[in-house]
Amino acid sequence: MAQNHQTISQLLLQLEQEMRLLSVWDEEPPAAEAFTSTMPFCYDKMAFNQWLQWVFIPKITEIISTRADFPGKCEIEPMAEVWCEQLNIEQPEAFLSTIRELDKQLSA
Repeated sequence: MAQNHQTISQLLLQLEQEMRLLSVWDEEPPAAEAFTSTMPFCYDKMAFNQWLQWVFIPKITEIISTRADFPGKCEIEPMAEVWCEQLNIEQPEAFLSTIRELDKQLSA
């Protein structure tokens, strides 16, 4: 399991790098109210990139730091694809590849 934690930790760093390259990494978190969402991906209160940065990455990082078990199933690639298409993200391949690998590793 330790190897999986290390792999996922590296993928999270890669995800941050890809988001920075796409200029979708925010310097400031969304308003506190955005974190009260109960919808998948908090889509009613934050953009997908905000959810990745402020909810997903911290949650998975916490799991890694406590050596807890991962959720068991992760399917964020479809949402990432829709988001990239909606925002006309140019050259999203590396970003989507990282998301795809995270899905795979977190679902293993």
